[in-house]
Amino acid sequence: MTPKKIVITGGACSGKTTGLVRLQEHLEKLGHRVIVVPEVATIIFKGAGRPKNPTRNALLLYQKAILRTQLELEKTFEALADDPDTIILTDRGAPDGKAYMSQAEWEAILDDMNLSDYKLLNSYDAVIHLVTAADGVPEAYKLEGVRNETPEEAIEQDKALQRAYLGHGHHKIIDNSTDFPTKIRRVVSEICHILGEPEPLETERKFLVAPPAKLPELCSTSLIEQTYLTSTPGIERRVRKRSKDGSSIYTLTTKQPLSAGVRIEKEGPISATEYIKLISAERDTTRQTIQKRRHCFIHERRCYELDEYISPHKGLWVLEVEVEDLKKPIGFPGWLTMIDEVTADASYSNSSLALGKTLTGMVQNPVA
Repeated sequence: MTPKKIVITGGACSGKTTGLVRLQEHLEKLGHRVIVVPEVATIIFKGAGRPKNPTRNALLLYQKAILRTQLELEKTFEALADDPDTIILTDRGAPDGKAYMSQAEWEAILDDMNLSDYKLLNSYDAVIHLVTAADGVPEAYKLEGVRNETPEEAIEQDKALQRAYLGHGHHKIIDNSTDFPTKIRRVVSEICHILGEPEPLETERKFLVAPPAKLPELCSTSLIEQTYLTSTPGIERRVRKRSKDGSSIYTLTTKQPLSAGVRIEKEGPISATEYIKLISAERDTTRQTIQKRRHCFIHERRCYELDEYISPHKGLWVLEVEVEDLKKPIGFPGWLTMIDEVTADASYSNSSLALGKTLTGMVQNPVA
């Protein structure tokens, strides 16, 4: 069985990195092995720098190197996809280069490399394009602070990227017509729809449950360590290490106010070294590191997350499920015993739990 290969692309400051992280987490919850092909342009520019004399020929040489490396990386990662449930996510794809040159220049590069535009485009099962924040949410684009493009240039580049994938059968464009969290949720929903998997919904319900006697057979378990960092008032920063089957991924999340009543959340991968440095230098000493096992399972076409807390609050078990309506009844798993619903109880948020304060109602006898 050939693994599915999906491109996540988009304009500057579009939420692409956050979308990749959330998508990987959701698909792994559903039992898929997820392989992420890193953004090649970043690798090239970090390693070789940008051309000192940016002539047209020099720029095209870089684009050709990016294309060649992209194809080799995809081929290498595909060879590692030994699990039939593997999903390959590529941070940008081969056709992205088309947006940075004329049609004639693109065709010349393809001819030189003996490639076909049609075959390149259709080597992917789906393409998800996130529109730049400059097109619709210019205030969010300004927050990035490291972009070379003006908002007008970012919008034009974004449209060129959209055209680069024109004609693909599963080309979905995620605009800025909703708030940022919903935008990212729409990314995950589109992929789940293509894969025929349960989609994330709008709202979460949270339940305090008793330790189960036994977990379901079809259950994906990972170990999570979450540490909060110091920050300015109104801004929340945390790092997370998620481990499974001997490997770990690390993320940095920042939540900050964008306007009255609106917060923007940015999440992206970091290295193990960056993770350790942030904890060493910027850890919020008023909060403990949360350690928990997350057991993910599907029940009645819904994704459930059962968190088994190790520290603090050893013995605490919390079940979360996404729903379309808070008032609508859900099919509660029969092998779990509900103690109370804590959806609206702020003391059960992770940032509050990290304070280590005593909780009421939790069962203190965890199952081994």
